[in-house]
Amino acid sequence: MTRISSYCPLCISRCGCIYTVEGGELTAVAPNPAHPTGKHLCSKAYAAVDLLKHPDRILTPLKRNNPKGSADPGWQRIGWDEALHATATAMRQIAGQDGPEAMAFCVTTPSGTAVADGMQWIFRLANAYGSPNTVWTTHVCNWHRDFAPQLTFGSDIGMPELAATGCLMLWGINPPATWLAMAEQIEQARQRGMRLIVVDPRSAGFARRADVWLRIRPGTDGVLALALAHQLISSGHYDREFILHYSTGAFLLREDTDQFLLLPDGSNAMWDEARACVIAAPSPGTPGRFALSGRFEVDTPGGPVACRPAFELFARRCADYPLTRAAQVTGIPAAQIAEAAELLGSQGPVSFYGWAGLNQHDQATQTSRALHLLYALTGCLDAPGGNVFFSKPPVRNVMGRDLLPPGQAAKALGVTARPLGPARHGWISEADLYRAILLQQPYAVRGLLSFGANLLATRANPQQGREALQSLEFFAHADFFHSAMSRDADILFPIAMPWEREGLQAGFFIDQAAEARVQLRTAVVPPRGEARSDAELVFELATRLGLQAEFFDGDAQAGLRHVLEPSGLTPEALHAAPEGVVLPLHTRYRKYRDTGFATPSGRLEIYAEALRAIGQPPLPEFRDVPPPAEFPLLLTCAKLPDRCHSQHQQAQRAGRGERLPLIMLHPDAAAERGIAEGETVNVQSPYGTMRARAKLDASLDTGTVWAHYGWWQAVPGEAGEMAANYAGLMGPASDPVSGSALLRGQYCQVVKASPNSCE
Repeated sequence: MTRISSYCPLCISRCGCIYTVEGGELTAVAPNPAHPTGKHLCSKAYAAVDLLKHPDRILTPLKRNNPKGSADPGWQRIGWDEALHATATAMRQIAGQDGPEAMAFCVTTPSGTAVADGMQWIFRLANAYGSPNTVWTTHVCNWHRDFAPQLTFGSDIGMPELAATGCLMLWGINPPATWLAMAEQIEQARQRGMRLIVVDPRSAGFARRADVWLRIRPGTDGVLALALAHQLISSGHYDREFILHYSTGAFLLREDTDQFLLLPDGSNAMWDEARACVIAAPSPGTPGRFALSGRFEVDTPGGPVACRPAFELFARRCADYPLTRAAQVTGIPAAQIAEAAELLGSQGPVSFYGWAGLNQHDQATQTSRALHLLYALTGCLDAPGGNVFFSKPPVRNVMGRDLLPPGQAAKALGVTARPLGPARHGWISEADLYRAILLQQPYAVRGLLSFGANLLATRANPQQGREALQSLEFFAHADFFHSAMSRDADILFPIAMPWEREGLQAGFFIDQAAEARVQLRTAVVPPRGEARSDAELVFELATRLGLQAEFFDGDAQAGLRHVLEPSGLTPEALHAAPEGVVLPLHTRYRKYRDTGFATPSGRLEIYAEALRAIGQPPLPEFRDVPPPAEFPLLLTCAKLPDRCHSQHQQAQRAGRGERLPLIMLHPDAAAERGIAEGETVNVQSPYGTMRARAKLDASLDTGTVWAHYGWWQAVPGEAGEMAANYAGLMGPASDPVSGSALLRGQYCQVVKASPNSCE
């Protein structure tokens, strides 16, 4: 019996654990309290033992024999050489005939699955091959966290320094279900007296223990953020000095053009209250009395121009949502909004964190902007106890964006329509992929290479997705198990499970001590059958495509050595220290005082000129779409704690025998529709129907229903696994900046199904 110090790679928590191996088999998984993320494990980690030996695993490469769309694909076992040859040949032919952009790639999320082990190498393959088209998860998962904040902060949002936070705001995230290491730290902070605000339509996780739980109507998050900001501004409980000296709040905007007033030398203008005149904006942090409000007539070569500071326009936008109106829009009592604002204004330092609950909306960018500007008012960004940018291990990024041939980036699907969106990094949306396959707009995509994704169960409009996948000339898919998506592939590659392969984790996110740890997770058992890791598949394909020079001549260990080199670590050092190596890293606060913000102005941007330049509101703006009469309910969702999005439904755990996903609704809403606990229902939207099992939850708003996300499995008597598919209820609506699909906040109806229709 051997016990191996490691970590669980199945979600962003990366929980430290101990694997027990007996006779060459994994027999037990246990927490490792000595690890900074190892206090607890969830059911996903414990399921490793069953998943490794599950009889349904794909253990050899497979080739389709029957036409696409057939009930039985007619899988035929083939060897790795044949599978790799077929894939490389198709990729070369497509690139030679229509350019590498006609071959797309697809990767599942590294935050909720173990694909992070090989993700950078997958992106490197796409870039070296020359394709700017990879369907990833930014627009579904992390746009609000990593990219939208660049419009305000010039960076991502950092991490809450929970050991020193006075008030934490959790918004659209449920750490006990999705990030145990963070949940542990939040609970410790609560025990020492930290105040907690939770924004969530459902009473789940910390919502039950929060000082203020704001039960929000799905899709109205941006309005709530503006209402909270209005309370802080009107009460004076905001960091005026931070806004004055480190933001563009004092920059003057012309009333005639809604653009910044520029002086003859091209500099931004501010109003100096001490001298009662216009001056060129000084360097961030320069002392002075500058106006944040007021109307000023400024002489310009074209005549006098009326101007106002950007902060005043933002304050006016926030004032559009006083407590009464905000309560009507969000469904949150006015007194609770006021209570939350009081905590934000008096219990600092303030930190916040959000997840997919903020991202999966068709107003995702404006919502993110509203939340980030609300947070800017606290002045706690990168301050002790606020959202901090911890020092990270210095390792190389090998995604290889520099390998993309000149001119290819401009061909990314969706980049013309959404120039600030993920496509500028080569990460396209599934909607753009489907359009290119089916309509050949703006050009035809003929092939797809996919790693672990299940677009038909996790993305909007799966009906169109299935049609698109079946229309591809060539489609290869790599995965552990068969899925709704794999059915339409031409070639299937068997992928080694994370416990059968190596993975590097440089930093564990939750605090500086965790971020300083670099750990190499080694395989604890050999791969079953002929399974290989995603990285091995990529290196093999690269060689057959003539790209071996970009992949260290096929030597994965040389690639690992290259990644580690800036840190001073080596693969040998990490192999000798399975518990990880801790680097001497330290946090430096308020770095913007020395370097400014990484924005065009060098300041935190109140008024987003980048958005105005593409025709989007430069200040947060929201539209209210009334419900159609036939679809009066608002539908939201969350992923199951025991699944990696749509993966791992094969795990044998309590309740797994349930053949239908749950739909939760208020008892009054159920009674109005004649629905009882446990009955089979149909959830209907303008785009589809989902079969589900009713569960009553009195903590929900009567107009809100909640469903399982990512569920797929066969329903007896129905048309395959798609009959119980949440994604099938979603249509084409998306955020105009990021392409984020409307996966939460869809109008729907719930009706009782015919008796025994699924039995």
